[in-house]
Amino acid sequence: MKDDLPEIEFIRDRLSFLSEEEIKEEERRFYELCLLAKEVYKQQQLTDKGDELP
Repeated sequence: MKDDLPEIEFIRDRLSFLSEEEIKEEERRFYELCLLAKEVYKQQQLTDKGDELP
């Protein structure tokens, strides 16, 4: 995972009590979750069309 991820402001606001390193880790985890959700959405679109998944 690349190190130059954008800052996610709402995560920073809610986790301001954590260290900078911990906040960056939570931002990375949220970013990965978003990528996973995007992939699930794409796969669901294929399934909805009746296509077979590889």
